[in-house]
Amino acid sequence: MIKEMWNATHKVLLWVAIFAILCGIGGILLLQHDRVFNAVKPAVALEEMSPEDISDQYVKFNYNYTLGNISQRGSFLRNGTMYYSTGFSKRLNIIVMDGVENHLEKDSAPCYFLVVAIGDDILRESGEVEANSEAVNELLTDLSRGKKVTKEDLQAVMTDNFEIRGQLKPMGNDMELPYQAFFEALGYTDEEIEKYCLPYYISLVEKDTTPRFAMIFSHLVCIVIILLGIWTLVSAIRKDYQRPLIKRLNAAGPNELARAENDFKRAKVFIRGIYLGEEFVFGINNSDAVAYNSILWVYPFLSSQWNTSYMSNRKTIKQNCVIICDDSGMTHKFVLTSGGTAEVFMQKIAAKCPGIVVGYSDEASQLFKYHRDEMTRMRDAVREERKREKEAPRYLNSPLVKQ
Repeated sequence: MIKEMWNATHKVLLWVAIFAILCGIGGILLLQHDRVFNAVKPAVALEEMSPEDISDQYVKFNYNYTLGNISQRGSFLRNGTMYYSTGFSKRLNIIVMDGVENHLEKDSAPCYFLVVAIGDDILRESGEVEANSEAVNELLTDLSRGKKVTKEDLQAVMTDNFEIRGQLKPMGNDMELPYQAFFEALGYTDEEIEKYCLPYYISLVEKDTTPRFAMIFSHLVCIVIILLGIWTLVSAIRKDYQRPLIKRLNAAGPNELARAENDFKRAKVFIRGIYLGEEFVFGINNSDAVAYNSILWVYPFLSSQWNTSYMSNRKTIKQNCVIICDDSGMTHKFVLTSGGTAEVFMQKIAAKCPGIVVGYSDEASQLFKYHRDEMTRMRDAVREERKREKEAPRYLNSPLVKQ
C-alpha cells in the first residue's frame, strides 16, 4: 500500500521538482546573461586583431574616439562643454580599429576603420565621446601640420572612456554607401577605401539597466524556487507525503498499519487511484486510507462552488469528488470522475458502514462540527442493532433454546 502510494506520488513530484529547479537555474542564468555570455562566447580585444582575422567574432574595446558618424544628424543638447546625442535610435560612428593613439608616428602601422552601431542604452555616453573627439581632432589637425603630438597629449583630452562589447557583422548597402561616401569626402581614393575602410560594423551587446534592488530580489526568488524544488525532491524520496498516513495508522493501534497493508492486497479497484478493501478505502494518488469502522459521514463535494461547495446541495453542479469524515474529526477527499461515479462510490461506502450519514445537510454539518460524540453514538447504535439482527437467527436455532 505505502509502496504503491509512493510510486503514484513521487513520479509527479519528481517532475515538479525538476521543473522548479530548472526554472530557478534558468532564471539565474538569464539574470547573469552577461557573465554567461562572456563565458560561452569570449570576446577578442579589437586592437589585437588584424584586418585579415575579421569575420563574425565577438570583440571588446575601449570606446573613446570617433572619427565621425554616418547616421542622420540630429540635435545636440549642451550641458556645459558636454554634448549629448538625442533623437536617435541608433548612431553609426566610425572608429579606428586599434585606437588613434597608435598612429601618431609617421612609421606607424596603417590605420584601419570600422563602424560601431550605438544603441539607446549608451547613447548618452556616445554623445560624450563625440564631444570628446572634437578635442582629439584638433590635436590630429596640429599633427598633420607638423606639430608634435604625444600619447600623453591625447590622453589628457580623452576624458571619457567606455569599455564596450559587441559582435562584428558585415555591412549592408544601406550602411556601406554612406560609409564610403564619408571617406570620399575626406579625399580617400577607391583603392584606399577598399584597403583601409573595412566593410564591417560592431553590433553592441546591450547593457543591463535593471535596478540593483530588482536584480537582488529576482535572484532571491530564483534561489527560493530552487530550494523548493530540492525540498520537494527530497520529500518525495523520503516518502514524506506518506508519513502522515503511517503516523495516523500507528497511532490507531500497534497492528493498524499491518492490517491496512494486508487489506490492500485483497482490495478491488473502484476507479483508477481508489481501492475498496474489506476494512479500508484507499486513495492512492492522495496517499490516504480510511477504516470503514471510523467513518461517520460521506457527502459529495461540488468543486465548481469551491468556497461554498459543502453548503450547497444543488444537483445542477457536477459532483467530482466525495468527502469522507471520520470519528476523529478528520476529513478525507477522494477525487472521482463524475457525479454519477460519486453516487455509486457513496453507496458502496454506505453498504460497508451501517449507521453513517450519506449526503450533505446542514444538520449533519452541525452534528459533525459540534456534536461528533452524539453522531458517533448514533452510528454505533445502528451497528449494534445490525449485529444483533445478524446474530438472532443463530441464537434461535441453538439447541440451548427450548422450542
